[in-house]
Amino acid sequence: MSVSILYTRLFNLSVLHDYYVEGIARDFVLRPTAETRQLLSGGRMLFKTIPKGCTVLYRTENDEITPFVNKGPDASLKFLLSFKNLNELLNVTDLDESPSNRYTSGKFIYLTNNPASASSDPDTPEELSYELLDFREGRLFTYEFNVEPPLAAPGDVLFTVTDEDGNPVSIGKDANGVPFPTTLTVVRNQNNSYSQQIDLRQHPKGRYTITIQDATDNSFISSSVFYADEQISGDQILGLVEIVFDNVTNLMYTDTWEFAIHFPRKTTVWRYFIVDKTQKIADLDNFDLAIVDQRSEVVPPYAANYTFTREGTEPHATIRINGLDTVVFRSDALSPIPFFESPLPRLELRKIPNNPSDSEQVILQNLPNPRHNGVVKEVSGVLESEIYVFI
Repeated sequence: MSVSILYTRLFNLSVLHDYYVEGIARDFVLRPTAETRQLLSGGRMLFKTIPKGCTVLYRTENDEITPFVNKGPDASLKFLLSFKNLNELLNVTDLDESPSNRYTSGKFIYLTNNPASASSDPDTPEELSYELLDFREGRLFTYEFNVEPPLAAPGDVLFTVTDEDGNPVSIGKDANGVPFPTTLTVVRNQNNSYSQQIDLRQHPKGRYTITIQDATDNSFISSSVFYADEQISGDQILGLVEIVFDNVTNLMYTDTWEFAIHFPRKTTVWRYFIVDKTQKIADLDNFDLAIVDQRSEVVPPYAANYTFTREGTEPHATIRINGLDTVVFRSDALSPIPFFESPLPRLELRKIPNNPSDSEQVILQNLPNPRHNGVVKEVSGVLESEIYVFI
């Protein structure tokens, strides 16, 4: 007699990115943390990667609903998120949380759901909330920091660590095993820096916040949010995804829940350097160069009629590439152009005659787009892509 082993989906998680035509991110890697692997194994659950993301299934009784092993209603499943070509992803992806909290090397992405906003509709999945953490570490490390501008002497500061619920926690014990008070006074070093060991080994892995105040008047100086987990502190990962079920909503095993991570693309100003390599084609004595958007149809995400304005004189008075005359154009900073998998076509490089009776001439019908794995610069707070065209 055969025995059927039945599984039902607990949730699906899609990894979306609007850089790609299909809207689905490529080359992502999702894998359960060590604790989640144990939870999955003990709960007779399976983790599977699928083209859009991942899915978690649980073994059921014959009714295909009742869990064979019930791990609810409170459960937290955590997954490490990385990409096979992280540098290229960073180039085309806007990972800033806000203008004041921007993604830089060393920062760590934390994504999670809100059980009160759960969706079982595949067409409208719950989009996970996005938080950009300052760093990640194990639960035992030394935190070194500076205060700018330096405090007046003696310069001591108050140092507090709080958990993700905002509760202050002790970050160590004295020689007699007595926990430290939750707020410590940290003395300034001789080189005007500060150092404090943080020991969270008696506390759960997760998000914590360091708050620093002036010891003289308790005024706020700074705060940093970090993720404490020694098992992931050294991994080459972009962030951590946490799917939470709780006893308030009691949603575990009641439906197949749909979640989504959505990564937005970057937009940049395009700056063209037209290099007159032959000293003949441009004929700058008799013509002006121009870049014209000649598209007859507008296909999202590209807007209509991008404009490019010449910078400086023709040729540029100070910019020369390989010692050659160069004409520089820049797109409108108020209409930055998105990175997108399909290129922007029909940008023409034209020669506009000085003599109005002469006709315009097209030098190039499809100017190249920026390299999506190239360097993106920030100029006066605006992201800028450089394109070099030799004629």
